[in-house]
Amino acid sequence: MPLDAIPRICVTSPNRLCGQPSPPATPSGSRWFVAQTRPQAETWANANLRRQGYATWLPMLPTRRRDRVIRTLWHMVSVPLWPGYVFVMLGHADPWQPINCTYGVYRLVGNHSGPTPLQQGTLETAMQAFNATPSNPWQPGAVCTIVDGPLNGVNAVVTEVDDDLAMVSVMMLGQLRNVAVHTDVLAPKEA
Repeated sequence: MPLDAIPRICVTSPNRLCGQPSPPATPSGSRWFVAQTRPQAETWANANLRRQGYATWLPMLPTRRRDRVIRTLWHMVSVPLWPGYVFVMLGHADPWQPINCTYGVYRLVGNHSGPTPLQQGTLETAMQAFNATPSNPWQPGAVCTIVDGPLNGVNAVVTEVDDDLAMVSVMMLGQLRNVAVHTDVLAPKEA
């Protein structure tokens, strides 16, 4: 596939993108896995995995970055929500070994017996929350950063809110985990 055939990404709202393929639905018998990527190679690994026929999901966020040469100039660029990781869907009959040899991929996260699938429903909840349009900063789908405690500086997606507690999805130890935190330790992800 030529590079110009890859869909362009454009900003439609503060934390949503257009042109990015929507995450595929999980067919029965398929499971989601986490692929660790080479440094700053998430989009390259994602494109190569899709070219090989794997269903993937790479949540991207727009952010402002300073120009390298003209220091007073700022650009809007897309960066991964969880740097270093791409989510890959595999069926029971799908081979997983070629993923470890894909350009941009370091390895599938797992143990000595093979890759470890994500817990059922964890990624689906994060996908639905990420694709929702939040009206309140702490509604499901809000992208935020944890600013206090042991997870200080970790990016998260709000999946549920109950009074002053929020359930957020974070990448921790190579797995997508749901963590309950107080809403006062959350800050909006700055563009």
